[in-house]
Amino acid sequence: MVGETVALRVVDGDPLPVEAVRIMAVDDPVYKATRQIQASYHIGGQLLGVAWRSVQVRPAGAPERGTGAALNAADPPRGAEATVDAADPPRGAGAAAHPPRFAVAAVDAVAVVDAVNPEPEDVTSAWTLDANSADAADLYLLVGEANRPDMLAWTILSPRPGVAPARPAYGKVGDATAQFVANAYRNIDRGQVQLDLFLRDLGRTVADAIPGEVWRALSRLGPGAAVMLATADPYVPWELAQLPSDLRRPGQDVLGGYADVGRWLTGVHRNQAKVPPARLDAATMTTVSGEYTRDDLPLARQEAAELRRAYGARAVEATKPAVTAMLRTGPAPDIVHFAIHGKFDAFGMSDGMLLTDGSYLTSNEVGGAESFRARVVFLNACQLGQATDSLGQSAGMAAAFTGLGVGAAVAPLWKVDDQVAYEVGTGFYEAVFGGGSPAAYLRGQRGAEGRHPSRLAYLFFGHPRLRVTWRGPVPATEEYL
Repeated sequence: MVGETVALRVVDGDPLPVEAVRIMAVDDPVYKATRQIQASYHIGGQLLGVAWRSVQVRPAGAPERGTGAALNAADPPRGAEATVDAADPPRGAGAAAHPPRFAVAAVDAVAVVDAVNPEPEDVTSAWTLDANSADAADLYLLVGEANRPDMLAWTILSPRPGVAPARPAYGKVGDATAQFVANAYRNIDRGQVQLDLFLRDLGRTVADAIPGEVWRALSRLGPGAAVMLATADPYVPWELAQLPSDLRRPGQDVLGGYADVGRWLTGVHRNQAKVPPARLDAATMTTVSGEYTRDDLPLARQEAAELRRAYGARAVEATKPAVTAMLRTGPAPDIVHFAIHGKFDAFGMSDGMLLTDGSYLTSNEVGGAESFRARVVFLNACQLGQATDSLGQSAGMAAAFTGLGVGAAVAPLWKVDDQVAYEVGTGFYEAVFGGGSPAAYLRGQRGAEGRHPSRLAYLFFGHPRLRVTWRGPVPATEEYL
């Protein structure tokens, strides 16, 4: 069963109605034994949240593994059929919290499953969105497991009528995604490729993994649509996907240059906000930079100095004692801007922020700073937008910060040109404090005339309609008579 829709009537006397849905597993060796049920929840056409439940599929009569509670309170009949409660909404998406007369739960059985004990016991997760329609994205792309190791499932949702298909779609990615992406970034960072040509081919490969239904939905919305990309896959740079020929325009050749894309890694747990905030206030800023004895970054220091002059940012020297002190002691600044060196090495010790004292600050160390409560983090440091998987969770520097509760983060995927980094970093706040969204700002960078390939490197983790209200110092203006 895929893409079934169940309507739930919500009234005062029955604020949490229940509807049972029966799901039959597909008996095919190409599917994994561990599968998922996915249910998405809507009110008035707007997505409120998505919940996942993992189950273990086994032949009828096979001995149970472990002693976890059954998927349903009632024992399922012998065979591969189960009764699944699809009505309980994920935390934050309950009908009681938003009491319209009707709610709709679209049960997208991206994982068609059987009835057996879930493994492990704590296997229910949820991803929720704010119900404020003014902040709704135009398109929600939920990328998750498809019960086959070589495929991803795309749930495509939109509050706009006639945009999204009724059923999930599937894209083939092969079974070595992490290795493919790591090799691509390695080739870029070695500087041995013609970058614009290499990125174009990489973008075509990424585009091939995106279902046609996604491109059709984007075509119906048009350029500049706000796209919330909630992905369980931490590797693939979907923003770099080359557009189909019918969507291309001058300055619009990649997905991230066509739409305002905000990504959110659903595999990050800990204190990551279930709802990427659409509105943030900020009044304080800190810059982290310094002088390196090797491979110095004079433009990065200038970038930090300009932010201090313009917004009264506090300076923190890019040494390990100073940066860890900032992470540990409160109150945290609302915005932290790093203008330093970075390196991503999923399997080595030289990983994370490369500081001026020669040390590395790793994502694990950042993740341990549980009291850090900044709202926006800009990592203008090479490679720190990359991510990986660690014991079933998304990991990396951006994920470490959002896992602490940071509401938005920006970071590049590979080594970027110093001049481009300076321009992107200083221009970001002028655009965002002026009322634009980070997603729209980066869309403009990706579509800039005569675009340097480094402008494609930056990813935005957050809500595509995020608005940051700056309540701190503002740049002095000159008046001419």
